[in-house]
Amino acid sequence: MKVAITGSTWFIWWYLVRYFANKWWDVIAFWRKKNVDIFDSLLNVEYMSWDINTPLTTKISWIDAFIHSAANLDYEKNLKDLMVDNVLALRNILEFSKGINHFVYISSSSVYQWQSWLLNVETKIKVEDLENSYCHTKYLAEEYIREHFKNHVTLLRPRAVYGDWDRSLVPNILKHQIFKKLILPWNGNVRTSITEINDFVEKTYRVVSKKIYWVYNISTDIDRYESLYKKIARENNLKWIIKIPICFFRILAIFNRNKYNYIVDTFEKDKILISTDFINENK
Repeated sequence: MKVAITGSTWFIWWYLVRYFANKWWDVIAFWRKKNVDIFDSLLNVEYMSWDINTPLTTKISWIDAFIHSAANLDYEKNLKDLMVDNVLALRNILEFSKGINHFVYISSSSVYQWQSWLLNVETKIKVEDLENSYCHTKYLAEEYIREHFKNHVTLLRPRAVYGDWDRSLVPNILKHQIFKKLILPWNGNVRTSITEINDFVEKTYRVVSKKIYWVYNISTDIDRYESLYKKIARENNLKWIIKIPICFFRILAIFNRNKYNYIVDTFEKDKILISTDFINENK
């Protein structure tokens, strides 16, 4: 069996490539950079340089599944910039994936912006509520895929994926500190779903190997932001956390809705994903 995987950071892409290779799948690992040497020992992996914003001219032999995990994760960027990377690039992905039996898109639980408490895949997404550019473009990407991809499609919506080699979630939290103290936008003991990376890739593998189609939320556990931040502070030798009331960020949102409404939504509302049981379900 052969799978193609796109990636824009070392994190999810790295784990997916390694997992499928260790399951003896032939893997085509698409990467923006020209040189990748960390996986030289995995002989069943072929590394290819591809900026998905341009068409791929290289011809590829038959592929059983395509996993698209590449995305611009910078929620502070404007909608126009993220449209290019997260939506318009799908035209080139579409051209490449013609004839592939199974297309898997790594989306995000951010599409549930301003939704709260228990969130399942039947939760209605209100487009007018998607005020942040990242949330909006991930949803538009989902809709583009539903409309244009004729092969079997699976959409995966993880929340807060964490683990070794994370270059997005925890590093972004660590950027916001004062005098070695983390800044926590605080609204009491708000809870969130979190997703451990090995659990995520195992479920992704199950989706591909069992040819499971549809839309799925993925999460591993539930925790409170306060306890998560305390753990991150300890692990990074920081002194403690500074709790800033969420109302302060609501004021900032008056001047920058894109950035601070994303923060308010994230830390003000409980977001508990109803994760799907992949064992017996095959819709």
